Amino acid sequence: MTLKEWVINSLEQIIRYERVLVCDPLGIAKEAYVSIDALANQHGFTVIQASTNLTFRDSYERLLQDPEVGKIMILDQTPYIRLHNRSISSAPPLFYTDFLEKCPLEARISLDLQQYLRDVTGDGNRPQACNEVRFARLMI
Repeated sequence: MTLKEWVINSLEQIIRYERVLVCDPLGIAKEAYVSIDALANQHGFTVIQASTNLTFRDSYERLLQDPEVGKIMILDQTPYIRLHNRSISSAPPLFYTDFLEKCPLEARISLDLQQYLRDVTGDGNRPQACNEVRFARLMI
């Protein structure tokens, strides 16, 4: 199973919810963005792709005002480095507590290489280091 197939398969398992959160801190879904959009559109979702709060908030607030928008999928592209090395000089991770209130835990996925390798190989002993940027870049 390719990485793209795994991403789409993961999404298909949560597509029945009204609100879906997909966190992609390593950017492993880049090859699947077109397929993600197609799957989302097929199931009536509007997708927000964002890595900064300004972009996210602007898009999200507009969607909330639109009566024709039903289902919402957030593709959180906050980079791994920004999530784990927070500093005053860099933008904070996306902040969407209002969205999380309406998004069940079962409708939230985090795309990571460790889980992908576990699922594809059946080896549950893959180290957390698979998700470190320096190693992830070699595998993507």
